[in-house]
Amino acid sequence: MTAMSWYWFLRGRLGEARRSLESALTLGGEQEARAVAAAWHAGMSLLIRDQPAPAPPRHLDELCARIADPRARAEAQWLLALAHSGFDDPSISLDE
Repeated sequence: MTAMSWYWFLRGRLGEARRSLESALTLGGEQEARAVAAAWHAGMSLLIRDQPAPAPPRHLDELCARIADPRARAEAQWLLALAHSGFDDPSISLDE
């Protein structure tokens, strides 16, 4: 579900990433893969900054907590922390 996510992120193709992840999330699939895709989707949505308010950090922590694979969880936490870093209070970060 998220095989192309790093490519889209590094190339700045955030809109394409968000659209593709939205489509992938509607298909169903393994719960772990859906959790990773949901975290990446939230990160891409925050980075695009076309929504009025970001998701609260607690919600982002819950997204990452559903990811069992430590590497995938760390990548998702990093992306979400980076994406959330331009909003309001700069001291806000994700737990763990």
